[in-house]
Amino acid sequence: MIETFYTTPYNTNGSTSFTLYDFARDTKGNQLYNLFQILDNGIANIPPDIAVFGATGDMDFFYQLHKYPAVSTNINRPVGDEYCVSCAVHLVNFNNTPQYDSQNRLMKYSTFFNDTEVYRTDYIISYYK
Repeated sequence: MIETFYTTPYNTNGSTSFTLYDFARDTKGNQLYNLFQILDNGIANIPPDIAVFGATGDMDFFYQLHKYPAVSTNINRPVGDEYCVSCAVHLVNFNNTPQYDSQNRLMKYSTFFNDTEVYRTDYIISYYK
């Protein structure tokens, strides 16, 4: 995911872009992605930064659940308190070890919340027959 900051809104002069998140994904476990496709029928693939009607809620969470679960994420965090045009960034690696059942369905998954610190949240999924 590329992030761009502007000194003047939507004017590329003086803007800076950098990779905010670099995801390495697994090749199985798309159950949560499929669930959101059903729940958000018709609006599931609208990018969260333009989804004014709140289809996805939290942009970080949306990108982590896109198609297959991320197994690791390189996060470029600001050196100071917040991202800005001239702020330096440093690399934080968030590792996730998804767990699957015998049918390769996602059972346990961790996500991060990128705030003043990077917070981990674990999710456990149960399937009914």
